[in-house]
Amino acid sequence: MRPENLRSWPVTRRQFNRGLVASGVGALLLPGLLRGHAYGQAKPGGQLTVALYKDLRTLNPIMGIFGNEWRSTVNLYNNLTRLTASGGVEGDLAESYGAGQNSAVWTFVLRDGVRFHDGSLLSAADVVATIEKILDPKTAAPYKAELGPIAAVRAVDRRTVRIDLASPYADLPKALASSMARIVSERGVADFGKLDGTVYGTGPFTLREFVPNERVVMERNPRYFRAGRPFLDRLVLRVLPDTTSQIAALENREVDVIGEVESDAFKRVAGIKGVKAVQVTGGTFNNIVLYADRPPFDDPRVRKALRLAMDRPQMTDAITGGVGTPADDQPISPAYEYFDKAIHYFQLLEKNMTDDGCVPEMYLGNQTGHNTPLAWAQSFHIISGQILTNLMHAHPKEFKLPHEVRHGREPVGMLMTA
Repeated sequence: MRPENLRSWPVTRRQFNRGLVASGVGALLLPGLLRGHAYGQAKPGGQLTVALYKDLRTLNPIMGIFGNEWRSTVNLYNNLTRLTASGGVEGDLAESYGAGQNSAVWTFVLRDGVRFHDGSLLSAADVVATIEKILDPKTAAPYKAELGPIAAVRAVDRRTVRIDLASPYADLPKALASSMARIVSERGVADFGKLDGTVYGTGPFTLREFVPNERVVMERNPRYFRAGRPFLDRLVLRVLPDTTSQIAALENREVDVIGEVESDAFKRVAGIKGVKAVQVTGGTFNNIVLYADRPPFDDPRVRKALRLAMDRPQMTDAITGGVGTPADDQPISPAYEYFDKAIHYFQLLEKNMTDDGCVPEMYLGNQTGHNTPLAWAQSFHIISGQILTNLMHAHPKEFKLPHEVRHGREPVGMLMTA
C-alpha cells in the first residue's frame, strides 16, 4: 500500500523535507507556515517546532537507526551527495564527482571554503576519516553495507577524495547520500564516543540543546556554505510519543508541524480548523512474509491462490485508513526515479511463475500508522483463512492442515511491517 499524492499545497518534496517536515503518511502545518511556497518568496527568521514520534536516542549519524535520528542529523551535517526531488543525485559537500572505467573508481572534489561548526575547514581528510570509521568492523555501524563494495578511500589532495571499489558500483553517489554517510570532522571521528550528544558537522543548523528522547534544539549556522540558508533562526524537534498529545499540541499552537501522522488519524486531523494537511508519496512499504518451508505455504499453489484471491483494495483501505494504494507485489513506489507506472507486476504473476512454483515475495504497501499491526493481522488472518477453507473444500485430500489453522484460531503466516 502506498499513500496517494494529494499535494494540494504548492511546495515540492525537497522544500518539504529541507524544512524538516518528516517523511511519512502526512504532515500538518498551521496557516502561514512557509507561506511563500518557494524559497525566493520566503521570509527569513522565526522558529519552527516539529512534533515527532518516539526514538530519538542519539545524534551520532553513523550509529543512528531511527527516522527521528536521521531527521535530526540531516539538519546538523551534510553528505558528499544528496538526493534531488525526483530521486536523482547531486553534489552536496562534493562540488563535482565522476567515475573511472567500469565505475570501479570514483573521484569526488570538495567545495572550497566549507567550514565545520567549530570553524575548522572541511578537507578530504575528514571524508576519509568518516568513511573509514563506518567501514571499520569495530565500529559496528548498522548500515555499513549500504555504502557498497568500498575497498579503499584516500585523500588525493586537500579537496580531492578517491574511492576504490572491490567491484563496479554505479550507484555509489546515491549510497553516499544516505543518512549514515553524513560527513563528520576528523576531530569528531577521534572523539567518536562523544557523537551521541556533540555535533561535528557542517549542516545548516548548529546544536543548542539535546535531551535524548525528549527534544533537539538547533540554531541557524551563520557559516553555512549555501548563502541565505537556512531561513529559520531556530528549529526545535519535540518527541511526543502518542497521537493524542501531538494533536493537542498542534491545536494549542505549541508545535507548528506534526512530522508523521498515523494513517487512521490523518483525515481526522486534516479536518481541524486552521490546520493544513500535506500528503506526499513515500518510499516505504509494508509486506507480508509467508513461511514457505512448512505447510500450508510450502505448496506454491496455496501461495498463488492467496495472492490471486486477496481483495487488495479492501485490505489497503482497512490497514491504511484509505491513504494507501496496492503495491502490485513490488516495493518500488512512485517516489523512486525508476518507478514505471506501465508495469503491473501483480498482473504478470502467472506469467512469471517458475516451473517449481517459485513466485516473488508479496509486498503491500507504504508506511502506515503505529497502531496497525493488529489491523494487518486481522485482515490477513480473515482473508487467508477464507481462501484456505475454500481450497480444502475443493481438494480435501490434498490439504491436511493443523486443526488451529483450519478453524482460523491461529495466523497462517508470519507478518512483518516495514
